[in-house]
Amino acid sequence: RDNAKKVIVKVIEETPLQMPINWESPFWAIMMGIEHERIHLETSSVLIRQLPLDKLKSGKFGLNCPYVDGITRNEFLPVPGSVVEMGKPFDHPLYGWDCEYGKYEEKVPSFKATKQLISNAEFLKFVESGGYKNKKYWTEEGWNWKCFKQTEMPLFWRKEGNEYFLRLIADELPMPWNWPAEVNYLEAKAYCNWQSEQTGKSLRM
Repeated sequence: RDNAKKVIVKVIEETPLQMPINWESPFWAIMMGIEHERIHLETSSVLIRQLPLDKLKSGKFGLNCPYVDGITRNEFLPVPGSVVEMGKPFDHPLYGWDCEYGKYEEKVPSFKATKQLISNAEFLKFVESGGYKNKKYWTEEGWNWKCFKQTEMPLFWRKEGNEYFLRLIADELPMPWNWPAEVNYLEAKAYCNWQSEQTGKSLRM
């Protein structure tokens, strides 16, 4: 690692920087390293969030969101169908991973989507209805994960008596019911299946 660091630092300090930075540029690998480090920061934040609170210092990871409010009403809004284009051209000026390049088009018919992200208050209904105890809402992978984690609510929720709390990176606060629910894909899929049963509509991610 020390030898690799010396090479990288040498490239940064001594290589003439010519724009644009393309795939042939020595700085392309540097850009890849910067982008990759951002992924590590995201992963680290989840790991730190699971440490005991008494081992962390509040305020060291930025300010907590101040927008804590009561439960807000969500609704479905129409989204007109259109052709969705994905992918970026090879001469795009910004860095991209190899899987981002190329072009793909898909005609998407009209549909409806919720105006807001699913809130903690909305997800609570799934939790309190026994959603984490009913296998029929979960995929096989989802149910195996739920049983492995032995959980009956999202990972960063905590219940004390009748009160719910939300664990942030270095703080815990009374549940902000209007905040978006932080769950993984398996939980969100189970929620959609439950909501489909409740509403009689086909709901999905």
